[in-house]
Amino acid sequence: MTSPVPRRERLRQATIEEIKAAAHQQLTEHGAAGLSLRAVARAMGMTPSAIYRYFDSRAALIHVLAQDAYSSLADALEAAFRAGPPEDQMVRWLLVARA
Repeated sequence: MTSPVPRRERLRQATIEEIKAAAHQQLTEHGAAGLSLRAVARAMGMTPSAIYRYFDSRAALIHVLAQDAYSSLADALEAAFRAGPPEDQMVRWLLVARA
């Protein structure tokens, strides 16, 4: 039996997810060059220094966002591969290429 995640850790994870969502929104609107921890903090109603409790730097935040993007891509490609008929590898790989 696994022990429940402490409330403090759940709140921390929720805040990290909110930071990532705000950063992703900034990336969409302004590109990587326009991503600012100060603007992310402002969008969340946090002080800029509070962001540093969750991410050491802008580069650390971008690193986590890139990891998330690659994980999402890998999940999509695996799902496309599994959607094809197991006996026809060519179709499976075509589905992966199209995904």
